[in-house]
Amino acid sequence: MSFWQEEVENWSYEHFVLFVYLHIALADNEIIDTEWQAMRRRFERFDSPRSFEEVFNAVMYVYRNCNDVQVLEVIEYFRERHAQSPAARAQLLRDVQEIAQVDQGLNAEEVSIQLQLRHLLE
Repeated sequence: MSFWQEEVENWSYEHFVLFVYLHIALADNEIIDTEWQAMRRRFERFDSPRSFEEVFNAVMYVYRNCNDVQVLEVIEYFRERHAQSPAARAQLLRDVQEIAQVDQGLNAEEVSIQLQLRHLLE
């Protein structure tokens, strides 16, 4: 069993979505304040019993300990569990695009990750 499989066993939909948001926000290896705020606003739509910080810390721990392939494996794994409907996937892709654009334009890494996510989620 991979490291990430053990860590994500009890993850909720909110964990999955925040993991995807984190993936696009860290495309340039840093999270700026506007990205942080954008992720928080979207997270608050879920009315989660957990705080943003609690879920963010759990997600960040896994994200930081995964390599690039493992990040995509996590997304694929949860796509089947949590983003089954076309509407849910489309909303997630819209959120990703908006988060990527809050830092004044897209760089090559953000474009590449958006293409990966579109391929994985459509």
